[in-house]
Amino acid sequence: MRGRLGSVTLAAMAALAVAAPAMASNDAVNAYRVKPTAEDKQRLAAAGFDLAEGDRGKYIEVYATRARRASSPATVSRPGRSRG
Repeated sequence: MRGRLGSVTLAAMAALAVAAPAMASNDAVNAYRVKPTAEDKQRLAAAGFDLAEGDRGKYIEVYATRARRASSPATVSRPGRSRG
Protein backbone atom coordinates (compact mmCIF):
# COMPACT_ATOMS: atom_id res chain seq x y z
CA MET A 1 0.00 0.00 0.00
CA ARG A 2 2.84 2.39 0.85
CA GLY A 3 4.49 1.78 -2.53
CA ARG A 4 1.28 2.60 -4.37
CA LEU A 5 0.74 5.81 -2.40
CA GLY A 6 4.32 6.86 -3.08
CA SER A 7 3.88 6.21 -6.81
CA VAL A 8 0.67 8.22 -6.94
CA THR A 9 2.27 11.08 -5.03
CA LEU A 10 5.28 11.09 -7.33
CA ALA A 11 3.07 11.06 -10.43
CA ALA A 12 0.99 13.97 -9.11
CA MET A 13 4.10 16.02 -8.34
CA ALA A 14 5.49 15.34 -11.81
CA ALA A 15 2.21 16.43 -13.43
CA LEU A 16 2.16 19.66 -11.44
CA ALA A 17 5.79 20.39 -12.30
CA VAL A 18 4.98 20.09 -16.01
CA ALA A 19 1.66 21.94 -15.88
CA ALA A 20 2.76 24.91 -13.75
CA PRO A 21 4.97 26.61 -16.39
CA ALA A 22 2.26 26.17 -19.03
CA MET A 23 -0.36 27.75 -16.79
CA ALA A 24 1.94 30.63 -15.89
CA SER A 25 2.35 31.58 -19.54
CA ASN A 26 0.39 34.63 -20.68
CA ASP A 27 0.25 33.24 -24.21
CA ALA A 28 -3.49 32.57 -24.31
CA VAL A 29 -5.32 31.61 -27.48
CA ASN A 30 -7.78 34.27 -28.67
CA ALA A 31 -10.25 34.59 -31.55
CA TYR A 32 -9.52 37.17 -34.25
CA ARG A 33 -11.57 38.33 -37.22
CA VAL A 34 -9.93 38.79 -40.59
CA LYS A 35 -11.34 40.43 -43.73
CA PRO A 36 -12.31 37.70 -46.21
CA THR A 37 -10.31 39.03 -49.15
CA ALA A 38 -8.72 36.56 -51.57
CA GLU A 39 -5.28 37.84 -50.60
CA ASP A 40 -5.89 37.32 -46.86
CA LYS A 41 -7.31 33.84 -47.48
CA GLN A 42 -4.18 32.86 -49.42
CA ARG A 43 -1.91 34.28 -46.72
CA LEU A 44 -3.79 32.54 -43.90
CA ALA A 45 -3.78 29.22 -45.74
CA ALA A 46 -0.04 29.54 -46.38
CA ALA A 47 0.50 30.28 -42.68
CA GLY A 48 -1.38 27.09 -41.73
CA PHE A 49 -4.67 28.52 -40.43
CA ASP A 50 -7.86 26.46 -40.85
CA LEU A 51 -10.15 28.37 -43.19
CA ALA A 52 -12.88 25.74 -43.59
CA GLU A 53 -14.25 26.14 -40.07
CA GLY A 54 -13.45 29.83 -39.64
CA ASP A 55 -15.21 31.23 -42.70
CA ARG A 56 -18.26 33.14 -41.43
CA GLY A 57 -19.11 34.90 -44.70
CA LYS A 58 -18.52 38.52 -43.69
CA TYR A 59 -15.29 37.66 -41.89
CA ILE A 60 -12.91 34.78 -41.21
CA GLU A 61 -12.49 33.82 -37.58
CA VAL A 62 -9.06 32.48 -36.67
CA TYR A 63 -7.68 31.36 -33.34
CA ALA A 64 -4.12 32.22 -32.41
CA THR A 65 -1.88 33.45 -29.66
CA ARG A 66 -1.03 37.14 -29.63
CA ALA A 67 2.49 36.36 -30.86
CA ARG A 68 1.24 34.22 -33.74
CA ARG A 69 -1.30 36.86 -34.74
CA ALA A 70 1.41 39.50 -34.77
CA SER A 71 3.48 37.37 -37.12
CA SER A 72 0.48 36.58 -39.34
CA PRO A 73 0.58 38.15 -42.79
CA ALA A 74 -3.20 38.79 -42.84
CA THR A 75 -4.92 42.02 -41.85
CA VAL A 76 -6.94 41.64 -38.64
CA SER A 77 -10.07 43.77 -38.78
CA ARG A 78 -11.09 43.41 -35.12
CA PRO A 79 -10.82 40.92 -32.28
CA GLY A 80 -13.46 38.21 -32.14
CA ARG A 81 -15.86 37.92 -29.26
CA SER A 82 -16.15 34.98 -26.99
CA ARG A 83 -19.31 32.95 -27.33
CA GLY A 84 -18.90 31.20 -23.99
